[in-house]
Amino acid sequence: MSENRFKEMYFHCLQYDEWKERNITDPQEEKRKAFKKRYRVVEETVRETHAKIYPWLLEAVTVEKATYKRLKELGMPCGKSIYYEARREFYKLLSEKNP
Repeated sequence: MSENRFKEMYFHCLQYDEWKERNITDPQEEKRKAFKKRYRVVEETVRETHAKIYPWLLEAVTVEKATYKRLKELGMPCGKSIYYEARREFYKLLSEKNP
């Protein structure tokens, strides 16, 4: 994946909380459905990538300051190599779902 494509997927995921909020608050049903689809794709892709670290990986890809160290403090049950491999795989899979 190119650096620019990675950045695109990275910033795409940082909108996750906004999509969840707008899914609830937007007055237009079609927009709510679109927001729901976006955040669900992120959630599903995280599950597909590594279900055992789902909550930590979800935070890693949707929160800008979610560092490996911080996720370990929150109880993430894997080491650096598995975490970074899962993170890379997540962005690869997400990129394939969002051509």
